[in-house]
Order: sequence, then C-alpha cells, then structure tokens
Amino acid sequence: MSKGGYADTERRLMIRSIALCTTIAVVAVLIVIYLRLTSVWETTFRSQPVLMILPMILLAVFYAAILISVANRREMGRGVSGWFDVLSLMVVEGIFAFLIFGDFLYVSLVILLCSAFVLYVHLAQRS
Repeated sequence: MSKGGYADTERRLMIRSIALCTTIAVVAVLIVIYLRLTSVWETTFRSQPVLMILPMILLAVFYAAILISVANRREMGRGVSGWFDVLSLMVVEGIFAFLIFGDFLYVSLVILLCSAFVLYVHLAQRS
C-alpha cells in the first residue's frame, strides 16, 4: 500500500472517530437536558441526591467525547491539541454544569470527574 493510501485510510478512521465521539457527546447532553426539563428531575433526582451521579457522569462523558473530537480534529490538521483546549473545554463544561445543576457542589464533582479523565489520558500517553 502506498503512503498516500495509508494517509487516506488514517483520515477516514479519524473522521469515523470524530463522528462517533460527537454522536456520543450529543446523546449524553440531550439526555441530561431532557432529564432537567422534565418532572423527573424534581421527583427523582431532587428527592434522592444519590441519583445525581447519573447526570454528572453523563456530563463527564460529554466532556470526554468533545475533548477526543477536538484532539482528533487538531491531529487531522497536523496540529497538536494542547492544554489550552483542555482547560477551555473544562471552563465551558463548568458553566454548562452550573446551568444544569445550579449548585457548586455538583459542578465541582463534574469538574473533578473531567480532571480525572484528563489525568488518565495524560498518564496513558506517557507510558
């Protein structure tokens, strides 16, 4: 296989990865928005705070999927996704989490989950 064919295959795989991650992010955020806008939020999640872990995990999945999509898009353009992307997306995630939850405790837990994902990826890339 020629070098051009390899690059073309790699590009198609990256596009598939971006599409999959974007789909996962959209589904996760739509589920959280749906839960927030319906009466399920007040009847289930407010009465049993332990169940709030579900929307927090979905927001962390949203962050992870968007971060992977941005990194793959940068790599397709032969750039490198850096800490600016990670931190700016985390700020956007924090604002979005505050709009959803309205409580700094839950926002802090979402940011902690996002930071754990970033730490995992950082340590995985080092080895």
